[in-house]
Amino acid sequence: MSGVSIVGKIISVTSIDNAHSVEHATVDCAELGIWKGIVLIEDAFRENDLCSVFLHDAIVPKRSELDFMERFHWKVSMRRFAGVASECVIVKPLTDDPFGTILDSILGVTKYEKTLDFKMAGMMKGSFPEFIPKTGEVNIQTMKRQKDSPMLYTPSVVTLKYDGTSVTVYRKNGQFGVCSRNTELKEDESNVYWMIAKKYWLSAMLPDDTAVQFELCGPKINSNKHKLPELTGFLFSVIDLNTNEYASYDNVVAMGSILGMPVVKRLKTIQLESFDVDELQEMSSRLACVDAKEPLEGIVIRSAGSFPVDSKCSFKVLNLNYKH
Repeated sequence: MSGVSIVGKIISVTSIDNAHSVEHATVDCAELGIWKGIVLIEDAFRENDLCSVFLHDAIVPKRSELDFMERFHWKVSMRRFAGVASECVIVKPLTDDPFGTILDSILGVTKYEKTLDFKMAGMMKGSFPEFIPKTGEVNIQTMKRQKDSPMLYTPSVVTLKYDGTSVTVYRKNGQFGVCSRNTELKEDESNVYWMIAKKYWLSAMLPDDTAVQFELCGPKINSNKHKLPELTGFLFSVIDLNTNEYASYDNVVAMGSILGMPVVKRLKTIQLESFDVDELQEMSSRLACVDAKEPLEGIVIRSAGSFPVDSKCSFKVLNLNYKH
């Protein structure tokens, strides 16, 4: 199941100190996890009430019940209101659908995709290769329900989440390809994805039956939040296309050395005993920052060892103090 909007069910509602018009609600979003958000006191939500929930990166429909989202350009982002975490938008039910129904197609909800200032028109070569998993980490809220995850009680690496656009480059059976998040792209020197592939000589250096995935950051990309003087790729995944496994973090570092590409910054190594959202969000706000001051987007936590591409052994924890 996937989506960025759903029929949820209220778990609890608590008051907020010095807040006279809003409360803090915890909502069950079925397979999409447990989330928290601000609700209006006048909506009088109570335990087990159904609601419409819009998750992080949802572009909500322009309708009267959601007019308050216009000042946020209709995009849902994790942030703090009245000093408490607001991870999603929760409103009275907008449909008669049952609990757990994904509302994306029903309400016309789309997911935000980062755009680039560089040339992209006409560059599509084909769909994203089916033999490679797309980039995009699940949120910690989605992991909440996993009681027997292989990530628990084993070493995990915490890395910085870079705010750019993801790139996938592969070589399979001698064929070389460069992809954006959703499509494979034709070779073109004015295309930013091919520009970065050529910067690191990936067509010559990448081993056969291997895919690498990295975050492309720099000038003209998402306001260059990392203040980089030039286009830079930060390697975060290496995939063995024969075994369909993600490489261990140490092997990602080794590949970065081979390719001359920086690797996402390792912040610490931990051993998870649970998917405690509050604890991990505190860690994200503490570690995802520049010089302990300016907030960055968040952190990614992944198993330190190798793991199959179809297993959930990595997730992101966004920084609620980050300015979108």
